[in-house]
Amino acid sequence: MNKIKTIPFKDMEKFIDVLADAYPGLAVITPEDKKRVLERLQKRRKDTRMSWWGMYDGSKLMGGLIFYDYTMNFFGNKVLAGGGGTLCVSLVHKKEHVARDLMKFFFRHYRKREAPFAVLWPFRPDFYKQMGCGLGSTNHVYRVKPADLPRGKSKKHIQYLSQADMKAVNDCYNRYVNRHTGMIEETLINRKIRYELAKNTKYVGYKKDGRVEGYMIFSFKRGNPDNFVDNLINIHEMVYETPRALSELMAFLNTQSDQIDRVIFHSDDPDFYHYMRDPRNDTGNLFEPVYHESHVSGVGIMYRVLNIRQVFRILENHDFGGQSLRLKLRIRDSFLKENDSTLVVHFSQGKPEIKTKNARSDVTLELDIADFSSLILGAVSLKSLYYYGAARISNISFLEPLHRLFATEQKPICMTSF
Repeated sequence: MNKIKTIPFKDMEKFIDVLADAYPGLAVITPEDKKRVLERLQKRRKDTRMSWWGMYDGSKLMGGLIFYDYTMNFFGNKVLAGGGGTLCVSLVHKKEHVARDLMKFFFRHYRKREAPFAVLWPFRPDFYKQMGCGLGSTNHVYRVKPADLPRGKSKKHIQYLSQADMKAVNDCYNRYVNRHTGMIEETLINRKIRYELAKNTKYVGYKKDGRVEGYMIFSFKRGNPDNFVDNLINIHEMVYETPRALSELMAFLNTQSDQIDRVIFHSDDPDFYHYMRDPRNDTGNLFEPVYHESHVSGVGIMYRVLNIRQVFRILENHDFGGQSLRLKLRIRDSFLKENDSTLVVHFSQGKPEIKTKNARSDVTLELDIADFSSLILGAVSLKSLYYYGAARISNISFLEPLHRLFATEQKPICMTSF
């Protein structure tokens, strides 16, 4: 009988074999490749938030999944969020529900631990949406000429950052986390591990009086492979707390124009194109009637509510748009039956209070758990879900109040790779 349990380190070579076949793009082929991955995993074990789980048939490892005990910002509340990464299934056990059973175990594991959310990066969004995961925000990739970034008045506080600066970098990042829903706190130990493992990256920061108020992690990338002086800067992570920090970071990039053809940004900011002198990328594409291609966008991080009641308990002091109404919420969850729920929530000037199931209500809202997960985090609006046919409202006159109830100023973002 199949059993899901933690993978002991002595079985890590089995895990790497399954991983290598499941993700051939990782190019883990030779014994040297596998040794390198094993050494990397050994270092990452220092991050106590991580644990490796696998489905076994006797001593045979059929598939695996890494669990992460994350702390996530949920509208100013720090909550436990279960991260799931590197889901892999042995090629000889495909279509035997290994992935499904691992994911169901993963969700229940964190629900039992009272985590309101699970988070993951999907190899296929449709696969995880069937399991109740909702899409987060889009990420936008810009390819900008350095000269089209603001030069600013100064870059005197910009300097290279070393391992000795990692605490200041991590403090800056976690202050940024405090201001953005969906973001995951970083630990100093993992920040140091990342610095050690990423040999080809460089850290540049805005540092004033010993405090880092903005930084970039970047690497160089070849443009034309046949031209060694055609280079790009690829920014993997950028955080800034003040306009001055951003200005000096951009001034640093602007002054690279003699050596760098394009700067590649991966931005969660939907307004970022307003910041550049010329936001056009290097494709030259033009859409009807006259829209210049500035960036490409992609979907990525997905969130899943594991306990609907708990979400509203956590948000007892959250302002739901200042609305006053009595809502019956019907959430369908076919993958995690214990989370399939009907509850009545009374809102008074934006503050929620859970009532008994038989309490009076003004309107009923019906949603699938995946769409509710996106809605409650502000990744999608209620009006959009209604017009897409994904939300059913018993009384259409409540569409506007319900829209304002769930509306947020910012969409959730996530900068944590796992």
